[in-house]
Amino acid sequence: MNLKIYLFIFLCKIAENMIATLRIIIINNNRKIMGALLQFTNTLIWILGTSLVIVDINKDILKILVFAVGSLVGSYLGSKMEEKLSLGDNLFICMTENKIDTMIRNNGYAVTLVKGKGLESKKNILFIVLPRYQNKQFMDLMKKIDPYASIVFLRTSIVQGIYKK
Repeated sequence: MNLKIYLFIFLCKIAENMIATLRIIIINNNRKIMGALLQFTNTLIWILGTSLVIVDINKDILKILVFAVGSLVGSYLGSKMEEKLSLGDNLFICMTENKIDTMIRNNGYAVTLVKGKGLESKKNILFIVLPRYQNKQFMDLMKKIDPYASIVFLRTSIVQGIYKK
C-alpha cells in the first residue's frame, strides 16, 4: 500500500473534475481558446491519474475506489467553484402589474419595458440582463420593490450590443 500514490490519484481526480467544470463555464462564455487550453491541461491530468490506476489494477483494487472518491469530491468542489465564480450573464424576465421599471433603473440596472396582457390584467414585462454575480443583490431588490412579481431568469450569452449601466 503506497499512500503517496493514492493521494496523487485522489488529487489528480479532484483537479481534473474542477478543471472540467471550469472549462464548460469558460466555453459557455465564448472563450474558446481558454477552454481549449483547459482541456489540454485536463487531459494531461487525466492521463497521469488514470495511468497510475491501471497499473496493477487487479492487485490493488483500492486505487479504483480512491479514483472514484476523487471524482466525487472534484465534481462537488467544481460545482462550488462555479457557484463562487459566477461567470456569465443572466436574463431576468419580470412580470408585474406594477410600474417598477424606474425604481429598478434608479438602483443602477438597465431595464427594457414591454407592455403585455395576462389572463385578467395588463402586465409590465421587464427584461434585465445582469452579470451572474449580481443575482442575489437584484433578487433582494425585487423582493423589496414588488414581492408579488413573477420572475424568471435564464443563463444567456450576449451575442451583440447589450446596454449595461
